[in-house]
Amino acid sequence: MGRAGASRKKFYFQFITTPTADTAGTSLLLHFDDKRYIFGDISEGTQRACVQRGIGLKKVKHIFLSGTTTWNNTGGLIGMVLTMADAQAAERESDRLRFAGAATSTTDARISQDSKEQSHFTEGDALTIHGGERLLHMLACCRSFVLRKGLPVSVNEIEHSNEPNLDGPTWSDENIRVWAMPIAPSVSEASESDEAETSDGSASSAEGSFGTNGRKRSHDQFTQGDDGSILPGSPDQHQRHQKLRQRIVTDMFNSNWNRDALFETPLADVKMPAAMFVRDPETKRLTSYAGPRPGDGHSLPNIKVLVRHPWPNALVDDLPPVRNIGFKPAMSYIVQGYPQRGKFDIRKAQALGVPEGPSYSSLAAGNSVTLEDGTIVTSDMVLGPTKPSRGIAIIELPSARYVENLIRRPEWTSDKIRNGVAAICWILAPGVIYSSTLRMFMKSMPDVEHIISSAEVCPNYLSFDSSAASTVRLSRICRNYFPVPFHDNATLPQFQTSLDEFAAADRGLKVQIEPEFLISKDEIPPFLNIAEVVKDLPIRVQQYASIACQQVATEMAFESGSDAQRGHEYSEYDPEIITLGTGSALPSKYRNVSATLLRTGRYGNFLFDCGENTIGQLRRIFDGPELGEVLRNLKFIWLSHGHADHHLGTISVLLSHRHACKNVSAPVRRKKGTNAPHDPTCRVVVASGSKLLQFLEEYESVEKLGNVEELLCQRYEAPISDNSGEKANSLLQKIGINRLRTTHVEHCHGAQAIAITFANGFKFSYSGDCRPSLQFARIGKDSDVLIHEATFDDDMQGDALAKKHSTTGEALGVAAKMEAKNLILTHFSQRYQKLPVMENIKLPSSMKGPPSDSVEESLATLDELHEAGRTVEDAFSNGDSEFLEGSEKLVEWTASGSDLPKADMNIGVAFDYMRVRVSDIKHMKTFTPALAALFEAEQTNLGHNDASPQAKNDMINRAKASKKTQQSMEIEKQEPRMSGTDRVSSRTLQNSLEGPRHDTKIESEEKSNLPSKVLHDLAPKSHTKAVVTTAADGPIFERLPPSDIRPNHPP
Repeated sequence: MGRAGASRKKFYFQFITTPTADTAGTSLLLHFDDKRYIFGDISEGTQRACVQRGIGLKKVKHIFLSGTTTWNNTGGLIGMVLTMADAQAAERESDRLRFAGAATSTTDARISQDSKEQSHFTEGDALTIHGGERLLHMLACCRSFVLRKGLPVSVNEIEHSNEPNLDGPTWSDENIRVWAMPIAPSVSEASESDEAETSDGSASSAEGSFGTNGRKRSHDQFTQGDDGSILPGSPDQHQRHQKLRQRIVTDMFNSNWNRDALFETPLADVKMPAAMFVRDPETKRLTSYAGPRPGDGHSLPNIKVLVRHPWPNALVDDLPPVRNIGFKPAMSYIVQGYPQRGKFDIRKAQALGVPEGPSYSSLAAGNSVTLEDGTIVTSDMVLGPTKPSRGIAIIELPSARYVENLIRRPEWTSDKIRNGVAAICWILAPGVIYSSTLRMFMKSMPDVEHIISSAEVCPNYLSFDSSAASTVRLSRICRNYFPVPFHDNATLPQFQTSLDEFAAADRGLKVQIEPEFLISKDEIPPFLNIAEVVKDLPIRVQQYASIACQQVATEMAFESGSDAQRGHEYSEYDPEIITLGTGSALPSKYRNVSATLLRTGRYGNFLFDCGENTIGQLRRIFDGPELGEVLRNLKFIWLSHGHADHHLGTISVLLSHRHACKNVSAPVRRKKGTNAPHDPTCRVVVASGSKLLQFLEEYESVEKLGNVEELLCQRYEAPISDNSGEKANSLLQKIGINRLRTTHVEHCHGAQAIAITFANGFKFSYSGDCRPSLQFARIGKDSDVLIHEATFDDDMQGDALAKKHSTTGEALGVAAKMEAKNLILTHFSQRYQKLPVMENIKLPSSMKGPPSDSVEESLATLDELHEAGRTVEDAFSNGDSEFLEGSEKLVEWTASGSDLPKADMNIGVAFDYMRVRVSDIKHMKTFTPALAALFEAEQTNLGHNDASPQAKNDMINRAKASKKTQQSMEIEKQEPRMSGTDRVSSRTLQNSLEGPRHDTKIESEEKSNLPSKVLHDLAPKSHTKAVVTTAADGPIFERLPPSDIRPNHPP
């Protein structure tokens, strides 16, 4: 522990984030050489901001959350802790393997492994999260999808008290002392402004509570009033509830549960669902149990089976109710170091007769020494005056209602605490900065540096420079597909008062506390300069892009009337697909995690998966009023499975949807063909498995999510009520869905793929994460658009198998079997930061799935749902393994020549922020030469100085492959069925990937710079006009037919 007179330590605070569209909150890193702390908000996008700036999290041992416990402040916490846990677990595994490799025998290796597994974590390995009321509950809500064993996590939930203790700090360690200040809003205004909540903290029914098929919570420790309502309960009961939540959080990150351990259990005692195994008496090998199962209505044999003991948190059906104290306290902190010892005075030591050498060192360290004559010399006799401690206050105010109680805090009148505050970081919600009371309080402390972080003084700069720069360069190829993200490097709205009284926060701004106080701007990175980003764009890339845009414009003019002949009503409202996040696992510099937005126009907007910071991606694509329209018209969210990278952004999207709908009280007429009319109730349907729906439902004890209806899509769940099918029928019909099909796929427990057919006949299929799936190909038959994951290149087939993902060729194989008209590839491994290799594509030789009749039985139309009185379910109504691999229910499809992708299949590669109309997907292939040239120039430049040698080698190899793609775009001719896969043995895919070729007319100086293979016929025919507009921010193609050929579209 630290103490007065401790040795001088250098430490400083540095801003990680300030409020932008990318990062909603403000976070600061407290830096000591041997330890790190994070203060402020861990909003969505914080982890990615650390990646962008190269901020390591390995030494972070404490996180102090400020403000209220809301998703806006804590939405990035789970993702960040998961990444920290995985990194620490990987490091431990590396150490274990290194230790085992040094063992001299197999026995020694086994002993070392056992001792490693049984060893306890040291205190330095743990992470402690400090925060306000309901923090434990918020974290415990995530128990169904968090299972890590690498990072012990403890939670210090700081409860509000009307009598703060000033005798000592709330928390301290060897480096700092922390005084926590939970601040309540003004009582006079709280009753009017705070949102009404029921006694258990959940949403009031006045606005519409979560869930059509909501489950009643039950807990043996609930206390009920005479009317059945849940009462706050006694303090002892609250503490018991808190201990339960703490145990849940502990098991989430440091459980001793072992997936590989099997236990012999009587069949009748097995709790379903469960994977059951039996041992073959002859071979002694384990096989899946295929007999009658508990709960299926059949007589059970008197045998024992082998089952896994369930993960401890799987046994927690429901959380106890949260304590309702009537308001939401906002956390703030005062952080100080320790008093610094004075300087050692040699003359005083000599005068006292202290000999030079070890005695000097001992006195300088604060100890006493005894001289030869028995005289005791203490350190204060030879040291100068002790230097008082210094520190900083981090104050977060969610609204002006918290200002009055902040000012009244007794810490400000305590000389011991207040005198050490050298700076205050003010984290202010919009509008709080205009509080005259707050401004007067700030002026009363002229000796303190005031640093403000708020939307009024911090510009909406591009936080993720690498991703934004990549998109800007892509926009120079075609703005139709790649718009420049909305941003503003100026402070808007401008704060209407002088900034002389305080400084504006900025990422990289450093506040040094010791050994001397100073504020440094040296490490503030410059804003992304759009002009500089495109300054060195090779002329060859621009020429390829210009040629492609002209070709597309010409093709569009020819196609102007074709949509009317397709027989689909949706030609009136050409659906738009926006790939918000296209990376896998965790956010990186170049790709965010999974999210795809489908804008149907007539039926509203549909979101497929919703990874962390999806709302930030939306804010970069849509500006101001248009973002409000997009959110108000959000009708449906599909969450494919429980991996965090596919759903951690759901709550922020739902909260933003609620906010956008808050002031809408009546339908608003819209111009035909623009946006769907507003639903007065602003209802949004969330469809997924039971665990994710329960997560959202339980989180409503923390804050209300709005008018959310849940649609259960899971094989294991029985109908919640007899009329649940009718409710599902009504829900889907209201948002234009005629048929919704889901099927389980091979990836993780509960992973599903989905196919939706709208009332106008448009069909959309989405794979989520999966291995190639025959049943998905069946339910998505004849899809207009297929979005399929392509995590790995074809040369990484082993990784795809091990991690249960698909390769590029396997995704093409599913599309071919599905006979999809358009395919967009997404969910790329983060090792492919730019463009995935699209040559030498291998198609799968086979895919597994259930027999067709068993699939069709489960693919209910809305009428069938109504008759069955059940929720949407898939084929595996009585299976229990994650995919039933090896089960008799599975059949294998073998590829044949007819299953190869058709020459007219349209294929696109997804990038973050990409926008494409369904009718334009076929044109994306035309831009392949420009894209290949762009990424060749970037990767061969090796401008990524922070890349590892292996990463640089990957860049070089991929640049070579991209160059080959650009120059030839030719699929090598091979005999089929090589190495277990089908390789395209003709130019079948060439048209799909590259597009048709024509002769062209180009000026001679341009011809000299371009390969002959990309010189297309751009001369417009006599009856068409092709228009390409080239602006400063990139070319854009437009349809402009003459008067006698008009698009058959509504006005």
